[in-house]
Amino acid sequence: HDWQRRAIAAELHAQGYGGPPIAEVTNELPLAERLRLYAAGGVAHVTTRILTVDLLSARLPARRLAGFLVLNAARATDSSGEGFAVRLYREGGGRGFVRGLEDQPHRLGYSLAKVERVMKALHVRRLLLWPRFEAQVRDCLEAEAPEVVNVSVELTEAMSAVQSALADAMEECLKELRRNRNLDAVELTVEQGLFKSFDEMVRRQLDPLWHGVGRKTKQLVRDLRALRGLIAHAIALDAVSFLQHLDALRASEGPGSIWLFLDVAHVLFEEAKRRVYRLQAGGGGNQRDGSAGQPPVAPVLEQLPKWEALRDILSECQAER
Repeated sequence: HDWQRRAIAAELHAQGYGGPPIAEVTNELPLAERLRLYAAGGVAHVTTRILTVDLLSARLPARRLAGFLVLNAARATDSSGEGFAVRLYREGGGRGFVRGLEDQPHRLGYSLAKVERVMKALHVRRLLLWPRFEAQVRDCLEAEAPEVVNVSVELTEAMSAVQSALADAMEECLKELRRNRNLDAVELTVEQGLFKSFDEMVRRQLDPLWHGVGRKTKQLVRDLRALRGLIAHAIALDAVSFLQHLDALRASEGPGSIWLFLDVAHVLFEEAKRRVYRLQAGGGGNQRDGSAGQPPVAPVLEQLPKWEALRDILSECQAER
């Protein structure tokens, strides 16, 4: 990510780094330029694929590497590109350091022995945890504490109805999922279902017997993931984009979905349509031939309330300048 590269560059400069400019090595960089950068030394951001290819072809001798940092280390496994690159580095005679960084620790608790598998893939033996309440972390955060202003934005009536329908659909799916004796029913709540870790929590409980889980249970897990995404989209997307996303989801899921056949699904689609258009009474049919025709459609195009709040904030900032 760009912010990670900027953070690393800022830390290096703060530590007095005086080497060549930090380069970014991707597949768009010609081979001759990569070889020149490797010969010049210094620090470089290298994609996993390029690093693996250059280590395999000996364009980047492992012995010349002082070490490397693996960002988003939770992705590292024995079969991943990161794990393969570290193995090539060690087998090629590299004796430098290897460090893995992960700023989303919950990703390391998704499955059994996840931390041990990541450490094995990266060939590291020590695990360092830096919680927010650790003294150095707390002092660093408090040194430049941001000024935070909370702005509450109320949902429109239609948006509240959409969220209520989605919550009811999640509750119906969870009610069916609680019937599975292999799951801890205490954690199967709508509140827990709003977090990304919920999918992994359910999968972790079912993982030892996933091959024997019925089709309905697997579909319920997929439906809960889809519903959680819809709750996020309901406040992030405009009314038209959200309705398009709903229609696309209905077309892609097809008859295999469970929640689409619930009564609340009909309410959800009707409320989503009400945010975009409404049908006017007294259709526009042809009275001469008696055809009913289609009733005229009046656009509504409900605006997200957050944009009005943003407009007020920008106006306030402009007035204070």
